[in-house]
Formats: sequence, C-alpha cells, structure tokens
Amino acid sequence: MNPPVSQSSIHAPIEEYQGLSPRVNGSLLPLFIGLYVTLPCRIAAKDAGLMTVIASDGSEVKVHMLAANREPSTKFVEVMGKVCNDDGVPEIVAIRVTDMTNDLDLLVVDRVIKHIHSPRFKNTIFNVDGQRIPWYKKF
Repeated sequence: MNPPVSQSSIHAPIEEYQGLSPRVNGSLLPLFIGLYVTLPCRIAAKDAGLMTVIASDGSEVKVHMLAANREPSTKFVEVMGKVCNDDGVPEIVAIRVTDMTNDLDLLVVDRVIKHIHSPRFKNTIFNVDGQRIPWYKKF
C-alpha cells in the first residue's frame, strides 16, 4: 500500500478551484504552500509538461502544466495554480494559464504585488489570506 500523498505535493489531485488566488511573486510562494495563487511571470523554458518561469521579483519557478487548461502563446503569462512543496522548493501545479503580452515591465508588476501584500492593504482591500481565514471571521 502506498503512503498517503500530502495535499501540498505535486502528485496530489488538483480539484477545480474558483476562489481567491492572490497575485504573488516568487519570494511569497513559501507563504502559500497548499493554496492557490496567480503568478505573473515571463516564460524562460518549456519542456514536456514543465515550464520554467521568471517571477516578477526575478525568482525562477517551476510550473507543472499537466492540469493546465492550455499551452501559452505569449512571452508573459499569468499562471493560476496550487503551490506545492515536494523537495523544499515551492513549485506550482497550474490549472489555468492566461496569455498577457510579449512586452511587460515585471518591475512594475512586482511593485504592485508588494503593495498588495503590504500589511496596510493585504487584508483590508485585497483579502490575501482569504483561503485561510473566511471573510466573516475577520470582523
């Protein structure tokens, strides 16, 4: 008998998800293990179900495309998926990839992400912890 698979494993089943998925950069991924996020990024390499992307903060992130809705057709994309951590390095199992453009200033994107996650805004406007804490328990 095989041992149970952790919900934060890239081998765990990916369920349909329609809830909150805050935009993040690579350095924020460890805070969202087992949760869904949206990662704006530049595609660095694609290879048989695996994409290597550069997040807005310059971090390199592995994206598993097996559950993704389609292959990207632009250089810059947003990857929505579940953050997993099999070997101590956060990776994303994509469920949706959205084409953005072939020309994007990731430094500006990163500044916006940092504002979203700043203590001043993260739960008053953007509900960053919405997957962990239901909105009605915050008051």
